Amino acid sequence: MARKYEMTQAIYDYAVNHSLKEPYLTVELRDETFATERAARMVSSPEQMQFISMLLKILNPKKCLEIGVFTGYSTLWMAMAIAEDSKIIACEYNGRYEDFARKYWKKAGVEHKVDLRIAKAHDTLDQLINEGAAATFDFIYIDADKLGYKDYLEKCHTLLRTGGLMIFDNVFLFGEVIKDEHVNDVLPTAMKDFNKQLHQDERFDISMLPLGDGMTLAYKK
Repeated sequence: MARKYEMTQAIYDYAVNHSLKEPYLTVELRDETFATERAARMVSSPEQMQFISMLLKILNPKKCLEIGVFTGYSTLWMAMAIAEDSKIIACEYNGRYEDFARKYWKKAGVEHKVDLRIAKAHDTLDQLINEGAAATFDFIYIDADKLGYKDYLEKCHTLLRTGGLMIFDNVFLFGEVIKDEHVNDVLPTAMKDFNKQLHQDERFDISMLPLGDGMTLAYKK
């Protein structure tokens, strides 16, 4: 039987230090984001993206969807992992990050793999469904407004093919999900409710992993 023990910061750091091999371009993008953006903590962790990159290399998806691009860090990781003839439809509401992100996608030679849609993600998802894209996506990564996760789940279930994989980021909400009291209850309550709902959703096989700020893998049955 595997031994159970507390996942201390020291053990987590050991795992990162003995596994992370981050490409220099993603390091450069991440460093510039933290140097210039007040909301830099929205960037996914490198160990998390390395794991997702490995999943993509195994899955070899042809059609991917990303909700929440920010400065393009996670998009860059994924675009470098997928095949030349694969595509990522990347949804971002704030257009001011577009030039920042494209600069690094161009540097990596992967811009042709990214179809960036500047609009509310909810609207882009509705548009894709109306255009007949249901059950055509192989992989979906969601790292956007947490109050929208329940809506993203339903629309992405429609867009994801059977046997496809969906990943939700920040499911620990910086540790707030295990607390009983919060400075502001709105986001913690929403994330707790979402985690409970997804756990009970029989349409998916799931696994919640303690990588980064927590991420849940959902396999559509």
